[in-house]
Amino acid sequence: MKIIILGCSNSFGVPVIGCNCKICKSSSPRNKRLRQSIYIEDDDVRILIDPGPDFRQQYIKNNIEKLDAILVTHPHEDHIGGFGDLRGISFISEKPVDVYMDAPTKEIILEKYSYIVNKFHTNKGNKSKILNIHEIKANQSFTINNLQITPFKQNHGAIDSLGFRINNFAYSTDFKTIDKENYSLLADLDLWVVEAMGYKNYPAHINLDEALQLIDKFRPKKSVLIHMSHSIDYSEISKKLPPNVIAAYDGMQITI
Repeated sequence: MKIIILGCSNSFGVPVIGCNCKICKSSSPRNKRLRQSIYIEDDDVRILIDPGPDFRQQYIKNNIEKLDAILVTHPHEDHIGGFGDLRGISFISEKPVDVYMDAPTKEIILEKYSYIVNKFHTNKGNKSKILNIHEIKANQSFTINNLQITPFKQNHGAIDSLGFRINNFAYSTDFKTIDKENYSLLADLDLWVVEAMGYKNYPAHINLDEALQLIDKFRPKKSVLIHMSHSIDYSEISKKLPPNVIAAYDGMQITI
């Protein structure tokens, strides 16, 4: 399985508009972060998690040529803001884009993106639906081209988000707590990609200390920190992390 970190920032992106802090003014490319999204390849399966507002740029920059499906963690703008760009993928491939999300996310997508949901386009004389929306539920596994995926519920302040377990890999962004009933889905992992927003206490996100405590609890072989705000300097944090934990950067590729 190959994983590409397409973006590893929180909702503001880094640099933040109008900010003059040393990290936003840093010349280091690893302190330039697009909004959070990842791409997964496993045998003949190509999956993207969260088409945020930087989706088009990320897709082109990383030379992605094919998508079998998109998974959505939750309906906040920094995770769904690129939905309109799915029209281009559907148009070029001449088939609908399969998108997987829970019921609360689906409700918002149906309202916010009504101009592409249940709509068709014509390319080279072929009429094709733009999206196929598949409703999924926490703790109910499903398959995409024989790849089994298990979504699990995470508390994200006023709403819940979904984490995903795929083989021995798990993905957790935008959460404050995970129910104990889902702890088994975070056991025996080769890789856990998990958020670490910054250093402060956040009502709907975990900070660096909380992320490291959870990593110590679940003991994945390797962890990659994502969804990082402009409070985190890549070079400085990299000097402080345990050997099995690394900070993400845009374009990072991991093979497990």
